[in-house]
Amino acid sequence: MTMTRLQLNEILDGVVNQLSKDEKLEIISKLLDVMTIKQKKEIFNYFQKNFPTDTRISLEENGIVESI
Repeated sequence: MTMTRLQLNEILDGVVNQLSKDEKLEIISKLLDVMTIKQKKEIFNYFQKNFPTDTRISLEENGIVESI
């Protein structure tokens, strides 16, 4: 059975919603460890475009994203 991108996103949303804050942070940390600098920059640029400055600064201060 082939799943559509929408179906996969819905499943992922359901899984993520069941995780605790610590589990979510652990997953994000592991993802950041294996990502390239280019991928991290793309994510940081996404945050810059789509989130208010206060949110971005908070993410940086909490080590969720790094200022690249």
